[in-house]
Amino acid sequence: MMTIQFQFDSIKAVESAALLLKLNGRSMNYMGLLKMLYIADRKALEKINFPIIGDQYYSLDYGPILSSVYDLIKGFDVKREGVKGASHIWQKYISTRPKEYKNENYYKVRLLKDPGVQELCQDEEEILEEVYSKFAGIDPFEVAKWTHELPEWKNPFGSRIPIEVENVLKYLKKTNEEITQISQEIDEERYIRQIINDN
Repeated sequence: MMTIQFQFDSIKAVESAALLLKLNGRSMNYMGLLKMLYIADRKALEKINFPIIGDQYYSLDYGPILSSVYDLIKGFDVKREGVKGASHIWQKYISTRPKEYKNENYYKVRLLKDPGVQELCQDEEEILEEVYSKFAGIDPFEVAKWTHELPEWKNPFGSRIPIEVENVLKYLKKTNEEITQISQEIDEERYIRQIINDN
């Protein structure tokens, strides 16, 4: 059985989160940020056949998330093959969520420094801006409820359930041929990255 796994791009994760934070006045409820990044990744799969960030998707009680981005928001490093120093990059530009509850800032992350958008293509920027314009004025818990209507989300009842990329692509009406093509392109990209990293 084909299993699609995208390569997590920590720089694009930072640039995407920073773009949304800039649009929102440099700070945002972390759940709102997580939801918008997931929706943008999904929208990119629909429009350009590739996600923006390339994370692993999971169903949590409050809807689907990008798991590595959630770890970075909580101040943890990303433990995925081929990913090094993601937390260092994140914390250079974006604050982590406070570990202890003190005030309303517990729920917020802030933009510390603008990383720019050098790694994001125009389509990706437009998708992020489109998602922001649609969801920014909505309470993050309401956005979470909205994501419960996405067919890939399954209620984990306090746990977490992996979301298979193939299923997301099928729900987005991608054909078997398109899904096979996407899988082949990912394998080619991974092979090229490995050659570059080995040299």
